[in-house]
Amino acid sequence: MKGKITAIVAGLLLAVFATGTNMAQAASHTLAFGTAASTNTYYLVGAAVASLINKYIDGVECNVEVTSGVQENLTLVMKGEAQLGMADSDVLQKAYKGEREFKGKDYSRIRVLMSGHSTYHYFYTPESSQYKSLRDVKGARISLGVRGAAAYPYLEKLLENLGIDVYKDAKHFYMTNGEQVAAMVDGKLDVGRCGSGVPAAPMIEVTNSIPVRFLEITEEDVQELNKSFPLLVPAVVPAGTYKGQDKDYHTMRGVSYIVVRDDMSDDLVVRILDAIVNHNEELKAINIDAGQYNPENAATNMDILGVPFHPAAERYWKDKGVF
Repeated sequence: MKGKITAIVAGLLLAVFATGTNMAQAASHTLAFGTAASTNTYYLVGAAVASLINKYIDGVECNVEVTSGVQENLTLVMKGEAQLGMADSDVLQKAYKGEREFKGKDYSRIRVLMSGHSTYHYFYTPESSQYKSLRDVKGARISLGVRGAAAYPYLEKLLENLGIDVYKDAKHFYMTNGEQVAAMVDGKLDVGRCGSGVPAAPMIEVTNSIPVRFLEITEEDVQELNKSFPLLVPAVVPAGTYKGQDKDYHTMRGVSYIVVRDDMSDDLVVRILDAIVNHNEELKAINIDAGQYNPENAATNMDILGVPFHPAAERYWKDKGVF
């Protein structure tokens, strides 16, 4: 009997040790994914990608983090407080090169996993408002989006090129997409701005709530802006995308990227990319913008971005025939 008890105890200890080991292994592969506000496309894309990582990579748990946007994402990745982050082309390039607001700061360890969806920039106003174009928004109550958003530098420059100092010529606010929609519906906001995909959930919400007018960004406006921000390109949101939109909306867009730090293991990089590529239809079903993270879009503008791929990602995309 004593021998049986000893065997049982030993077996229990072995089971506890094995369970503890498995828990430790799982904990050692916890990833944080820096995104944006919970209503932002970056958050929705990050959540979709994280769900595939959690489903298809054994022993890895990926948690989506709400952040103020790209600048915070890059800082968290550099510090090792996040292992993945969403970034737009302009801010990513400036951070890596230590330019503009990143002057004197080191972001040289940032690496690209892949590019994916484009962020389209929407300016909109109630159809009943006096504002017919961005050139005449002086005196308007205008939202710049959330404080610290990646788009600030080029939106300020865009408006400056149009003769508008948004801080002197308008009453500006910092609002989430949801707050902008609510404020506009309540008559407390004249001009909203949204950076998102096509279609964009906030734009669906506002156009389903009130008639709106889209304030265009012309191809000439983008070309002038390109003198300072060369990674932005003209874009068109097709007529009929939103309720009441009876003509194409001319605007601009920038490419978005998933980034990591240079010390992420090659094995983990490959497993994350496999989860995204091998289950892309599932990813698209979760979020249409997330579905754009595919081999066709994986290396967009990498030739002019100036930020390198993670070495394992570069080998991965070469093997896929991306470049």
